[in-house]
Order: sequence, then structure tokens, then C-alpha cells
Amino acid sequence: MLCKCGNVARYINEKGELCCAICPFVDHVDSIRLADVPALLKWCRAHLDTPMDRTVLRAIIGKGTNR
Repeated sequence: MLCKCGNVARYINEKGELCCAICPFVDHVDSIRLADVPALLKWCRAHLDTPMDRTVLRAIIGKGTNR
């Protein structure tokens, strides 16, 4: 996959768009490297102790897909 600028897309930004490492800085948005997503999800599962915490996480994660 390619970013809108033509570079290889190895990140996903807070808008849910695949992107390169440079475009999020230009657009002033957060991003995460796609290869780091599994480790982030594993960390979240390990650190969320209550069903309420899991509900909050699902609301945050779902927020990006319901736009």
C-alpha cells in the first residue's frame, strides 16, 4: 500500500488512514506503526482489569470506525 504522498504506508493515523511516517507530522495527527498494533492491543488487554475498562476501550477503538 502507498500513502497519499506516494511513500510506503507502514503507519495508520488517528483518522484511520494508512500513511507513511512523514505525513502525520505534516498533518499534525497521531499515528502508530502497523507492526506495533499487536503489542499495543496485548498491553491493553493485560492492563484493563474490569469490564468497565474494556467497555471504555471498545468505545475508543470503535470511535475511529464509526465516522
